[in-house]
Amino acid sequence: MGIKELKINNFLLVDELKVDFGKNFNVFTGETGAGKSMILGSILYLLGERVDWELFKGKDETEIEGIFECPDCLKSKFEDKDIPFDEELYIKRVIIPSKKISRVYMNGIMIPVSLLKCLTEELFDFHGQHEHQSLLKEETHLFFLDSFGGLIESRNKLSSLLKKYRDLKLEYEKENEELKKLKEMEDYIRFQIEEVEKYQIKEGEDKELERELSLLSKKEDVLKKLAYSLGVLYEDDYSVSFYIKEVLKSLFDIKGIDKDVEDVYKVLEDIAVKIDETGRILQSKRDSFEIDEEQIREKEKRLSIINLLKKKHSTDLKGVLENIKKFKKELETLALREQKLNKKKDDIRELEKELTRVAEELSRERKKISSIFEKEVIKEIKPLGFSYVNFKVEFKEKEVDENGKDYASFLISTNKGVAPLPLSKIASGGEISRIMLGIKSILAKVDNVSGLVFDEIDVGIGGRVAEEVGKKMKKIGKERQVICVTHLPQIAIFADTHFKVEKKERKDKPFIRVRKLSKKERVEEIARMIAGERLTRTSIKHAESLLREGEKVSL
Repeated sequence: MGIKELKINNFLLVDELKVDFGKNFNVFTGETGAGKSMILGSILYLLGERVDWELFKGKDETEIEGIFECPDCLKSKFEDKDIPFDEELYIKRVIIPSKKISRVYMNGIMIPVSLLKCLTEELFDFHGQHEHQSLLKEETHLFFLDSFGGLIESRNKLSSLLKKYRDLKLEYEKENEELKKLKEMEDYIRFQIEEVEKYQIKEGEDKELERELSLLSKKEDVLKKLAYSLGVLYEDDYSVSFYIKEVLKSLFDIKGIDKDVEDVYKVLEDIAVKIDETGRILQSKRDSFEIDEEQIREKEKRLSIINLLKKKHSTDLKGVLENIKKFKKELETLALREQKLNKKKDDIRELEKELTRVAEELSRERKKISSIFEKEVIKEIKPLGFSYVNFKVEFKEKEVDENGKDYASFLISTNKGVAPLPLSKIASGGEISRIMLGIKSILAKVDNVSGLVFDEIDVGIGGRVAEEVGKKMKKIGKERQVICVTHLPQIAIFADTHFKVEKKERKDKPFIRVRKLSKKERVEEIARMIAGERLTRTSIKHAESLLREGEKVSL
């Protein structure tokens, strides 16, 4: 079922209106200008139709609400757009003429109109002067043909195969690019490995070298100070020891003259001995602090090499060593990756062959069933008011995609001597609607659209043709919801649910009312459609007879 309930507030001549639709074939009847198309227009707005602001001039806010039965085929679409999916789909459209804006709510979430159109395109097909008419979209023709021929499974198999092929090709291209870069860098990677490994560097070695050099720098400082002290005190030409000895020499000849001078001499003599002893101690200490300059230079050189490697790799020493491990692993797996990539390339070639085979097989099947489909379509639509019908499926070849290698387009001619043309070239909305009705009656069980709406299907027909149209609608209505606006009793008698649209007046102000008719009211409405507003016994009897015939039809 398509739509279950429609509510309209403040739209055209409607103040407030609610319609509860039937599951099967719904028909709307009423006098010309009563507002029947307003019902269909409201449904169109709920499916994303662009607002005609001229209709809302001088109006306050308009609200249109609908509850639809949501088919499972829409679940993935809803999930992709983060819209809650439920068995029932609630759509509300608020139209604000003063600001020329409209707001759309789907299951309580506000969404753009463009998204509404995308999410609801599989809910309804509109047949009349509307862009929702799927038959005019040539991209749908192949699906119709495949549905008729039972080729959807083969088509899905092809689509699945193509996805697998594309995924594998994408993987291959990505891995091939990585391998190509790796091979281009192979010599450089080997150089990086050799550069580090030739020095046999160990983790933490830089810290150890820094510690050792720090200690050596302190030792050198001690040595410098010992050397300076020895020089001043003992070893220099004019050291403290030298001058004391000179003083002793000077006092030696006069020490016996005076007791005080002798005492000074003895003190200085003692100091000279102590200085000599101190000098020898300092000499011994200095000699024990000898530094191996070569060793320092070697350590500094090695630390410099390690720091340069760290800078080149933009990391610490641990990171450098980890990089080398990674590089070695990449080189080890290079041959294996190349082998796996060649295997993947072979798999892609096999998938290409399989894709070509499946696409060609599907194409052959399509061409085989197209002639049967053409005959069936002609058989179905000819009784719908066409004295002549020539219907063809035209194929064009294209690059293989999810639908195969074929592009299909429906061509038709309803006049002898006129070559078949694309359906979109047919001017009459009524003709297109009847052609669609014929095709849909063939595909009633396999088509995935939930509902069909026919607006102008009775234009230019009557009598036996109208009866055939009504029967076909009833047939389709057994599989999916059908909504039809009609002026013809021959169509209305086959409806499962019958609504009457009336224009009334309240306080000199017109308004529209929609009523679901009882059995008795249906008889009266059919009689009115046959004979006009003045009901007669004959027209009532005729209406009763027609309705009995309509109820008897078993399709």
